[in-house]
Formats: sequence, C-alpha cells, structure tokens
Amino acid sequence: MKCAQNLAEMEAWYDQWLRAVGSAVIAGPSDFAGQIPDMALADMAPPKRVACARLDSRMTVLCDGRVVSCEQDVLGRQSMGEIGKQPVQQIWKHAVGAVRSDHQQGHWAKNPLCGPCREWHRP
Repeated sequence: MKCAQNLAEMEAWYDQWLRAVGSAVIAGPSDFAGQIPDMALADMAPPKRVACARLDSRMTVLCDGRVVSCEQDVLGRQSMGEIGKQPVQQIWKHAVGAVRSDHQQGHWAKNPLCGPCREWHRP
C-alpha cells in the first residue's frame, strides 16, 4: 500500500520485487467508506460521482455468512441478508438491487457506507 509512512522506501521495494519475480503492484489504501482512518496520500476518486460499478457484478459474503453491499463494508454495517437464511437470488435481486437502484438514481447517501465511499469508480 502506498501511504506516507512507506513513501521513502517505495521505489526500492518496487525495484526489488521487479528483479525478484518480474512484477509488483502498489495499491492505494482504502478507508473502507470512512470506517478506518484514511492513510491515502491523495483522493483518487473522479470529481463527478456516478453509480458504483461493482454493485452489478459482485456479491460480498463475510465469514459469518452475512451478505454486505460491497467489499468496502468490512465491519458488516450494511448487511443485505445472510446466506442460509435467505435465498441468494432474493438477496441479490431485492436487497442489493435496492442499493443498485439508489445508486442509479444518485441517492448514494441513502445507504450509510455509500455516501462517504471513495472506491465507487473502481472496476
């Protein structure tokens, strides 16, 4: 992760792994929609908010079986249902579908984690 604490060693780290294995990836940190302290050096979100692209293609299931609106909800604050208690198709169409609908209408703030999220533009 690229953050202020490791910026000075970033280039040497990257070069070392390029030599060792032929590739390296440096990703920016996430604050998981404001749930943890922000460590990013800069906000990389585009200036104009649009619907989250991930809501159409991903279903995130936590280790306890709860389905959350997306992978940014690491604390399970925006639970959509629970595997084994509701059919997956029902959770996807109705619960997650309602969040998709809110996003399509520009109402991201209706969902507590969607409003502060800065990862909505990621594929």
